Amino acid sequence: KLPRNATPVDFAYAVHTDIGNHTVAAKLDHSFAPLNTPLYSGQTVEIVTSPSSRPNAAWLNYVVTAKARSNIRNYLKNMQADEAMSQGRRLLDRCLKPLGMRLDDVKQQDIEDALKEYGFEDVSQLLEDVGMGNRPPSLVVRRLVPERISDGGSEEVREMSSQSALAISGTEGMVV
Repeated sequence: KLPRNATPVDFAYAVHTDIGNHTVAAKLDHSFAPLNTPLYSGQTVEIVTSPSSRPNAAWLNYVVTAKARSNIRNYLKNMQADEAMSQGRRLLDRCLKPLGMRLDDVKQQDIEDALKEYGFEDVSQLLEDVGMGNRPPSLVVRRLVPERISDGGSEEVREMSSQSALAISGTEGMVV
C-alpha cells in the first residue's frame, strides 16, 4: 500500500532499501516509464536495478513516502562523508609530497596530537573536515610534521595548490 502520487522509486524503497538504492529504471504495465511517474492502483510495476547505480539527489523532488526520502538522504549523506574523506586524504598527500612524505608516513604520535588539538576523535573526522574545505590542508600538514617544514618547505606547501592540478571526480550533489 502506497500513498497517492507515489512513484516507482517509492515502490522500490517499500519493497527493500537495497532495491531502492540500486534502482535504474521502471516498467509500468510492461513499458518503460520515467521514475517520477505517479503510480495508480492495479498497475504492474517492475523495478530495473544495477549493482553499480546509486540514489540520485533529484529523486527527493518527487518521492512522497517518508521511507524513501529518509533512505535517499541517509545514503547521500554517507556518500558525501566517504567522498570528503577520500578528497581530504588526497589533499593531505598532495601537500606532503614536496616533503617526500605521505599521510601514512606521519608518526602516529603527531597525528594523535593534531587530533587532540583540533578536537577530533579519529583520523577519518580530520580527513572529512579537510575534504569538506573546513580546514586548509597546508595548515594541517604544518601541524602534522612541523619538524620537516623549514622556511623554504612551508612556502612550497603553501603554494602547492597554485602549482599543480588536482583531479576531481564527482557528480551532482557530491563533495567537489
